Amino acid sequence: MKLNPLIGNQPKWQWDLKTVNDGQFAVNALDELTDAMDRRWGVGRLRHLINANLRAKFDAQRLKATTAIRSGSIDDVKVQCQRMCNALRAADESATKSWGSAPASRVMACVTPAGRRLVIVQADDDIASVPLEDGDSAYSLEEIARMLEGMPAVVREVKATFQRSRVAILQPAVAIDSNWDANEGDEIPF
Repeated sequence: MKLNPLIGNQPKWQWDLKTVNDGQFAVNALDELTDAMDRRWGVGRLRHLINANLRAKFDAQRLKATTAIRSGSIDDVKVQCQRMCNALRAADESATKSWGSAPASRVMACVTPAGRRLVIVQADDDIASVPLEDGDSAYSLEEIARMLEGMPAVVREVKATFQRSRVAILQPAVAIDSNWDANEGDEIPF
């Protein structure tokens, strides 16, 4: 990518107003369609609902579109954004044929700090209908409620006291030695 000393590392298509407007039009169309698919299927979930062959083509096209937006010419941006829109429509059509219309509000997904993908559905009965990849886990809100009830009372008390707090890390409690005396403390090791 050639650098314009006045603009820095922006792609060439962003160097003048006409190409910026044309490129932004293509990017906005892609963003709008992506947002519509996320509302319909759940954020980032559509690619998990299609077969592996179509998913590979979808991912390859997404990479081409991202590369064009970041460092391509205006023609690259227009072509690759349009092709990504076509890929989204094809994935939507395939998912609709395979799964019907999925209510996105009933399915949520997140990635754990360890990199595992968790899918959360409303009811226990919904777990069987969720498509999962290797390593994914599905939980229902009902299961999560049962797990939370099984947590130590102190966690529930903290959440009740500080209602908008969030649990960042949960570690197992350290067992306290029954012979330890709070008044005596520990022996000094030296």
